[in-house]
Amino acid sequence: MTINLTPVADTCIYSAAPATNYGAAPTLYVGSQSASATGRALFRFDLSMIPGGATVLSARFQAYLVQTSSSPAILDVELKRIDAPWQEMVVAWNTQPGYTGANNVMGVGTALAYYGWDVTGLVQTWASGAPNRGLALLSKNESILGWRGFASKESVSPPGPPRLMVTYRP
Repeated sequence: MTINLTPVADTCIYSAAPATNYGAAPTLYVGSQSASATGRALFRFDLSMIPGGATVLSARFQAYLVQTSSSPAILDVELKRIDAPWQEMVVAWNTQPGYTGANNVMGVGTALAYYGWDVTGLVQTWASGAPNRGLALLSKNESILGWRGFASKESVSPPGPPRLMVTYRP
């Protein structure tokens, strides 16, 4: 069985505005615009339609690139598991949750398109009962200047919202 999910929550946190919430923003920024301006994007999906004990055969998270810095030509964007609860309309840089790396890096170019990360193991962990607190996109090396802007679930432009495509066997 295959399901396509959109986030129940997504937001961006920004070091240059550490107490500001961007839960309603149409674009979620990842990477560094300057030495003191770094963005990270957070996403959470409702997986309740996947029955307990299901076997996740494949899972892929995708985000649509809508804006980009001109350099670098490819920015390494890392997907990490979020380790603590957060609220879309509350979280800010100063209150961001912790993350666990998954060695899950995608080179995101400058073409406006969907970019995807394999999250099969992470979704299987959630389907097996681990707390689902979502996932985050961060620049792998935040000291490198360069950023990418992805469409959020609030985006009204044509590209499409972030999505999680899961194929599972009950």
